[in-house]
Order: sequence, then C-alpha cells, then structure tokens
Amino acid sequence: GFYALAHRILTLPVSLIGGAVGNVFHANGAELHRDGKLSEQVATVHDKLAQIGMPPALVVFFVGPDLFALAFGEQWREAGLLARWMAPWLYVLLCDAGLRVFIITGHQRLALGMHGVQWFLRVAAIGVGALFYDFHIAVVLFSMVSVLSYCAFIYMKFKVTDTAFLVAVTSHVKALGLGLICVSPVLGFFQVASPSHMQLASAFVACSVITIFRYFILYRYNR
Repeated sequence: GFYALAHRILTLPVSLIGGAVGNVFHANGAELHRDGKLSEQVATVHDKLAQIGMPPALVVFFVGPDLFALAFGEQWREAGLLARWMAPWLYVLLCDAGLRVFIITGHQRLALGMHGVQWFLRVAAIGVGALFYDFHIAVVLFSMVSVLSYCAFIYMKFKVTDTAFLVAVTSHVKALGLGLICVSPVLGFFQVASPSHMQLASAFVACSVITIFRYFILYRYNR
C-alpha cells in the first residue's frame, strides 16, 4: 500500500506531461528527421523537460516523508520515504518519456534490446531485496537501476540523432541549479528547530509559487 500510493502520486504527472510532450514530439519528429533538424528538437525538448521535472523531484527528495504525512496522515510517512527514493528515477523517466526517438529513426530493435536489459536489472533488484527480506533495499535498488537504464536510453537517443550528450549533462546541471532556487523555501524548512506542519505547508506554498513563476518564464521565453 505504501509503494502503491507513492507510485501513483509520482507517476501521474510524469505520465500526463511525458505523454503529452511525447505525442507532439512524435507528430513533428518524422518531418524534422527528414529535414535534418531532429537533433535540435531533441536537445530543446530534453532541456525543457529537465527544467520542468527538477523542482518537484527535489521537493519530494528533501521532504517527501513530511509531505505525505501532512497530506495523508502520519501513518503514510513510510510512503513518503519510498517516494524520496523513487524521485530520481521518475525525474529521469520524465526526461526520457518525451523523446520518442527510436520509432522515428527506425531503431526499434535497439529499443527492444535495451528494454530487455532494463527488465532483467529490475527483476534482479527485486530479487536482491527479497534475498535480504528487505522491502526498502528492493525499492532503492529498483530506483537506482531505473535511473541508470533511463540515462542509457537518453544517451542512445542523443547518439542516434547526432546530438552531443554534453548538451544533456549541461541541461541537468542547469536544471539542478534553478531547481534549488525554486525549492529554497523547503530547504529553509530544515533550518527550523522542531518544525510544525504549518511551517512545512507555508514552505511548500512558497516553493510552489516560485516554481510556477519559473514555469511561466520558461513558457514565455519559448513561445
């Protein structure tokens, strides 16, 4: 139940945003590929997804347990702890989900092979957790191998479109810096001795306002 709640809360926005961006990317990708402009689109879309996904991922990573306890009750704090470890995986998933490159470039076999390796690693992660009878180890390892596999997907998508992978690294570094500014009220929450739920709620509202303003600037800049 803890995992189901954390997974549902985190995957809903990833599915909505990633799916919407991916549909638009796929619709325009074939023509861009014929015109030799797919590389530019890959870099641009990836950069925007990184900037969109980073602030929420940082919030969940830093105060996920407290947020789940505030929203659903103290008994659901464990779900927030699991969400903390799932946040990096779902952030990278969002950055990958909007780039439906392989079907456009005709690399379906490559995608199938990579998905097969990902499946094997995920099963192995769950198996290690089961071996130690520790659910947390299974979730942490599952998240780690998911992060690595989706990073590999992004790397190959940049490679097959002749896009320098350094562009992706730069996007994540920039997104991290701007994301830390967006979540600065939440980071200040840790400086308060014995913080209350009201203080956390206030910090989260301030963080949301800054993040929405950041999204507005991002939208206006790329209209």
